[in-house]
Amino acid sequence: MIKKIKFVTIFSFLFLFFFIIQISGEDKALSSINHKENNSSPAIQSGERLEFSLDWVGINAGTAILEVGKEVNIGDSKAFHITSTARSNDFISRFFPVEDRIETFMDAQNFFPLKFLIHQREGKRVKEREVHYDQANHKVVQLEEGKETTFDIEPMAQDALSALYFFRTLQMPLPGKSAIIKVYEGGKNWDLEVKVLGKETIDTPVGSFNTVKTLVMARYEGVFLNKGDITVWFTDDDRRVPVQMQSKVVIGSVKAVLTSREDGTE
Repeated sequence: MIKKIKFVTIFSFLFLFFFIIQISGEDKALSSINHKENNSSPAIQSGERLEFSLDWVGINAGTAILEVGKEVNIGDSKAFHITSTARSNDFISRFFPVEDRIETFMDAQNFFPLKFLIHQREGKRVKEREVHYDQANHKVVQLEEGKETTFDIEPMAQDALSALYFFRTLQMPLPGKSAIIKVYEGGKNWDLEVKVLGKETIDTPVGSFNTVKTLVMARYEGVFLNKGDITVWFTDDDRRVPVQMQSKVVIGSVKAVLTSREDGTE
């Protein structure tokens, strides 16, 4: 059972949105999704900090924090330094300690990743991975366990963390419609369907929010995995802040609920 909690407490699993938006005028199930013309978005602001409680069947398992740092230089580009950290609490750590840190450096104008870092400690397992994105040539160079590997990627491919912020910059599909998105993660190019289910009011320790409820479904090589589908509630405004996330597991479900919020500067 602790191993199941382990999968959930990796906060990034909630953000395997894997996406570049594919717009199809022939498929009525897909919405038309666009960035603002000035390549800027209120959804990504330096200084934003979101803290979540990670709960399994009513038991707190740990906390996770999403934070947008100041812009930094990556080569000739300005990039947002975005981090996701997840830690198990003292009780869970007795059985299976989790301490994960995931970083993405996201181009501040085009909203795609330039560099991606994973530092994970889960029980006795430690993983370090570094990925460099060559968006111009649609390639990534992945460094892991002393090995360097090159993979092909889709244009503007996202990573497992930048994908969440990329999605937040887009116009939300109408209820009943979906966005089909692509991302590179772990040596594979994934597709994800993000379907808008409707609107709901969600109560959190931070307050009550009008939200858009979405269902995130992953597929690889055209086949839906049918495992770990994630429901995510975003604020129904220009910020698209994720305030609650939930996924079923073998026993019960796991929920991430917003417990603290600091907005970035405009």
